[in-house]
Amino acid sequence: MKHLRIGVILLICVAFLIFSGGTIFAQGPVNPSPERLVFPTEKEQKGFEEWVGLEKGSGPWADYYKPTPLHMYWSPKNHYIRPDLSAFKDLFDEYASGDCMGCHDEVTPGIVRSWRSSAHANPRKNAQIAEKTRAIEEASGVKIEQVTCNFCHGESHDELFLPVADDVCKKCHRQQVEEFASEIADGRPSHRTAWLSNVVVPWYVEGFRRGEGYSFIGCDQCHRSMESCDACHTRHKFSAEEARRPEACYSCHMGADHPDAETYKDSKMGIIYAVEGDTWAFDKGLNDLELGGSEMRAPTCQICHMYNNTTGKWGHNVTSKGRWRMGTIPPVQVEYKSGMKITLMGLPFLQ
Repeated sequence: MKHLRIGVILLICVAFLIFSGGTIFAQGPVNPSPERLVFPTEKEQKGFEEWVGLEKGSGPWADYYKPTPLHMYWSPKNHYIRPDLSAFKDLFDEYASGDCMGCHDEVTPGIVRSWRSSAHANPRKNAQIAEKTRAIEEASGVKIEQVTCNFCHGESHDELFLPVADDVCKKCHRQQVEEFASEIADGRPSHRTAWLSNVVVPWYVEGFRRGEGYSFIGCDQCHRSMESCDACHTRHKFSAEEARRPEACYSCHMGADHPDAETYKDSKMGIIYAVEGDTWAFDKGLNDLELGGSEMRAPTCQICHMYNNTTGKWGHNVTSKGRWRMGTIPPVQVEYKSGMKITLMGLPFLQ
């Protein structure tokens, strides 16, 4: 119920911003990379990346329901609509077109504060981040002073878009996007297929047909399209340190249908984390930690689930170790037949 109440409040705010001005604008072209890692097939790209605004849904039932305004943020490639900003004309007159920080310091100061504390604003804030920045510069051939608003959102409000991994994040964080996209080899459930598994089931579109689409907000906000990395690295700080903490997982992996957070908190591992976790070295990468010692005495969600059995390292594929995930569908390498599960869970749509 808590998630539902929050979702309803957010929905009202978003709807007001969109429709109060009377004019809406399409997401428009984002100069997308021709190489698609997250949704590699033509069918997936049509179902989850083709812009349809709020006139159609996502996936195989797209023609049979119209999404709620919050879907603009859950699946921006499909649904994001630029709002009419004519009400802010005085601000545009006051600030130069490139002065994002000056204007947003006044309009959305929290976003600016988050960005200013980020590695995007300070790509050499410490030795570890400086080394990662150097590696990105070497791989991309681009000198990075700061990653500013225009890099992720376009050069002007007329071109405004929301970033997704294949179009924006991959330019600097290619390894992480490749690891994330590699979950496709294990089928579903996975982070990579979170939005697919949400919208493909027949009761989802049936709920919209009955006029009850808003009741799915609690599902939508966790099953959101995970091609936007901010589900774990919350905007606009995009902190790796934050995403290494169990709390980054708690907001979705909880509740009666999958009580993972509750199970971890009540375990000996979770109790040790609750007592000692504030002293652990979350500023260090998982591959650099001294596990079992003072830097991390007990495992977190990330230590167990982000470890790759094949490479022997930690990365952004979270399915390689939990192959029989939640007792639903085994990996594609395992011969398995169940007409009901295969039909309802949308496996044919992946093929």
